[in-house]
Amino acid sequence: MERFEKSSGNALDILLVEDNPCDVVLFKQALRNSSILFSLKVARDGAEAIRLLKGRNASSPSTYKPDVVFLDLNLPCKSGAEVLAEMKADPTLALIPVAILTGSEYAEDYAACTRLGADEYFQKAGALQDFFTLADKVRLFLKKLRRAPMAEGIEARFTAVPAA
Repeated sequence: MERFEKSSGNALDILLVEDNPCDVVLFKQALRNSSILFSLKVARDGAEAIRLLKGRNASSPSTYKPDVVFLDLNLPCKSGAEVLAEMKADPTLALIPVAILTGSEYAEDYAACTRLGADEYFQKAGALQDFFTLADKVRLFLKKLRRAPMAEGIEARFTAVPAA
């Protein structure tokens, strides 16, 4: 697990489950462009994400409850769909919003994730223009979470970063 962008105590706590280092960099940049304070943890595979969320991580024995999870579908060890199903079946994890972040263009993947309880489904950026579109979509999704009843406790974390 890696941790990026340690912001103040008001930062939105985000878990990104992604095995591709280039996609991690792009996602981190999308967050920076969102004007939202954030703290980002990265799990490199589905099994690591579940260990982290359920507290079976040697470096952190307590359960980790991020404000939101961004989840790739094609992961080693345990697929994103398996992680999503396991999260939604666990009462302590079921209320954590989950956004799928994938390169898959298959309608079947979208339908399966929707059935499993994904809150949002994003296509990964393939080109520079797609990256800017993805950054806008991520920003809007995170702002929508602020208004969701299940996210009452995270409203203070959506503090705009002053323009440089």
